[in-house]
Amino acid sequence: KQWYQRRVAITAGMFKCNESDATSRGLQSIPGGEIQVPHCQIESIERLNLTPSGTPLYIRCKTFLVLKFIFRREPDANDVEKTLNRLSRPISIEEISVLNYRPNSVHCLASQRSGWHVFDINIEYARFGVPNSEWIQSWLNNDYKLCPTYPKWLFVPAEATQEIVVGSAKFRSQGRLPALSFVYEPTGAAICRCSQPCVGITMNRSEFDEKMVSCIRMANKKEKSTDCDSALIPLL
Repeated sequence: KQWYQRRVAITAGMFKCNESDATSRGLQSIPGGEIQVPHCQIESIERLNLTPSGTPLYIRCKTFLVLKFIFRREPDANDVEKTLNRLSRPISIEEISVLNYRPNSVHCLASQRSGWHVFDINIEYARFGVPNSEWIQSWLNNDYKLCPTYPKWLFVPAEATQEIVVGSAKFRSQGRLPALSFVYEPTGAAICRCSQPCVGITMNRSEFDEKMVSCIRMANKKEKSTDCDSALIPLL
């Protein structure tokens, strides 16, 4: 973070200044009087000739915001112009601030070193109370051959046999069989994701796919809840 004459600051990904220190056009009122402009929103920077009051610097943004500064010291104006020109035009994607973030906390650093363990599908489904008597974990997609675009861990109705799961996948576009995405634990109502069935112009049917949908419907039947139902969301 670099301050110039206590008026403007250049930080990671952001150009900051006080509203009272800049002449602006197209600026709405900002709480606290601080102007923050992401580097990616800067369109052009223009430094004019030296005047008796200092060196003028115009910053034009892609949001039609125009900022004008007067720097008493010409080297400061040159430094701001050079720095913003460089930061607003990254050479590679790694130079974009959001992609070059380096966390300081121990927890974030540990997560960064083991990124594959940040998300655990079993922990996420455990929040829904799954697996349970209605929904179980299936390993049929462990090698991604059943459905290449699904995770290898799938949750399916406990009543659905291996034959039903495989048969349903064969009848669905790209093998995207109905798989559990969310369960509302108090009622057991479920949301499943799937693709369109391959019915075609000949109106094909699949006994296994129909049984799969029936198993999903029955998995929503709870003794204490008779009005809950399931939802199948097709993925186009």
